[in-house]
Amino acid sequence: MTNKKVYRYEYINDFELESETEPSPGPYNADVYDESDEFDELKDKMTAKHKKETHPNIWDDFDNFNYDYFCGCTTIKGLRKWFDGFNKGLLNNNFTLVEYVVGARVIGRSRKQCIFDVNTIKKRTILK
Repeated sequence: MTNKKVYRYEYINDFELESETEPSPGPYNADVYDESDEFDELKDKMTAKHKKETHPNIWDDFDNFNYDYFCGCTTIKGLRKWFDGFNKGLLNNNFTLVEYVVGARVIGRSRKQCIFDVNTIKKRTILK
């Protein structure tokens, strides 16, 4: 099986991960950890802009999604396009750009995002 790369933004905080390869929350789920007004405003703007037509949800883009899967993009360019207008804001709000090497990934019907099973993670590298 060929290893594949996945890129995503992840929230960085002071909680400990169970392993070096464990994913941290992404922009759509980090409000559980970051209750700041600045992040709430950023997330509100981001979710208002991310309409179903341009940013399909996981249930529409993938069959059989489960919570062992995390979302990302197959390229840094694709990730930056997905979060266009919010990349700098995410980096300024405790997010970091992470590259994963995984054993398998599934590309969504939209071809804009992918999912990967956390059990197939081979390597996790913080890029920025």
